[in-house]
Amino acid sequence: MEPDSALTNGPVFGERGQAIQDVLLHCPLELHGRVGTDRAGPGDGWTEAAQPDGQVRIRFEPGQVVQRGPHPAAAVVAAHDDVGNTELADFLEALEKASGRDLHAWARAWLETAGVNTIEASLQVEEGVITSATLKQSAPPEHPTLRPHRLRVGLFDLDGGRLKRRRAVELDISAASTPITELAGERAPDLLLPNDGDLTYCKVRLDTRSLETLKHHLREIDDPLARGLAWAALWEMARDAELRARDYVAIVLENIAVETDASTLGSLLGRTELVAERYSDPRSRKDARALLAAASRTHLDTSPPGGDVQLLWTTTFIRAARAPEDVEWVRGLLEGKTGPEGLAVDFQVRWAVLRALATIGVADDRLLARELERDPSDEGRRLWAAARAARPVAADKQWAWNAVVRGDAPSLAVKRAISDGFHRVDQHDLLSSFVQPFFDSLLPVWQANTSEGAIWIARLMYPRAVITQEVVDATDAALATDLPGPLRRTLLESQDGIKRALRAQAFDSAGTGSPRGA
Repeated sequence: MEPDSALTNGPVFGERGQAIQDVLLHCPLELHGRVGTDRAGPGDGWTEAAQPDGQVRIRFEPGQVVQRGPHPAAAVVAAHDDVGNTELADFLEALEKASGRDLHAWARAWLETAGVNTIEASLQVEEGVITSATLKQSAPPEHPTLRPHRLRVGLFDLDGGRLKRRRAVELDISAASTPITELAGERAPDLLLPNDGDLTYCKVRLDTRSLETLKHHLREIDDPLARGLAWAALWEMARDAELRARDYVAIVLENIAVETDASTLGSLLGRTELVAERYSDPRSRKDARALLAAASRTHLDTSPPGGDVQLLWTTTFIRAARAPEDVEWVRGLLEGKTGPEGLAVDFQVRWAVLRALATIGVADDRLLARELERDPSDEGRRLWAAARAARPVAADKQWAWNAVVRGDAPSLAVKRAISDGFHRVDQHDLLSSFVQPFFDSLLPVWQANTSEGAIWIARLMYPRAVITQEVVDATDAALATDLPGPLRRTLLESQDGIKRALRAQAFDSAGTGSPRGA
């Protein structure tokens, strides 16, 4: 249950609501107090006490608010007399008095510092029995804050074709290393899941045994939330160069059939495509893409006809298709010669086909022009521009560059569509010629556009598909000049994506695939 909007966004706290909501989401406490009935009525965002004696007990756990009594705002009313000009510090002080916890220290760690902590478990096991267990917390070097966390560690075992939770241990941690004394003497689980239940905000790094279990049995986790946390842990490990891109793709494709919700499936497929395209060793990118294409073809043929799941698998296959027979199948969608039963080949699908064919250089001017005649809408024109920009042709790349950087495109929406097609990781040689012109254009673009427009152009045309150290170095060189602050921030954010991709590619090429802390 989320903190009530009347509490976090109501007339008392106003713009400070988000910070207060963060307190409610992460701070474990229990409040006790009397509630008066003359403070404010429901119309003011409050609810009067319903209990005869005016008592209220509200327990706030990390990640949830369990209401034991009337409205959560009643606790704040009970704890603080002067609510008319309440500041965050007043709110924290009131909660400290009611809970007996030092919440100012908590707020400093959680609300005034940046970065995300990573939590992993380390087990010592003898003859299948845990002799000691430790939770380790780390922080990125640039944001080295270790924070207090209330979390749960789940132990899961394979049992009759399912991966079931045997036990969960809840504890507080704040240091770099915290022993889990309750696990000593337990049988070693097949999966040990830190942050089971999603009680705190952190990244999770899996131990070797758990990772091996998930490779073949993630789909068998019987708790959907725990399964979602396992998916998230694998994604963060791939992004942080703790899991090889090829292994991430293989794990996802072996286990993804269990996900039939279109939103969940779409997110997983999008991440898998990104890993295959940007995080895999360029020498093995073709293999990762082929795995994705093969799995997509199988699933699109077996998905319920006419549904969102079938559409997701079809569009994934369209983008991944490279083998001649696969490309011909994709082209056949335009003419009604191919396609799974029930698939509506509407403009969304047709333009996806055109862009995919354009990317690999098999969509000529006539093919694109015919589709634009079929769909002359504003959306059709944007998608035509994206497809043209995707072609591996120097003239089309220059046209796209001029449209976005020199302002030939009529609107931001068109510029976004063009930049979407422009950046293709398989077109490294063509795109490399635009790296230095991009950095040379930064100040002229800033001077010729509004600040918002210049930021958008810098963000859209940063050479994100040229994943090389040279782009990192060129960015550093630009940052060493006297650039406006907004452009500097845009370059730093974009450069971080290149650095992350380089680390992941290097790990995919030379890494073992095993996380630390095994």
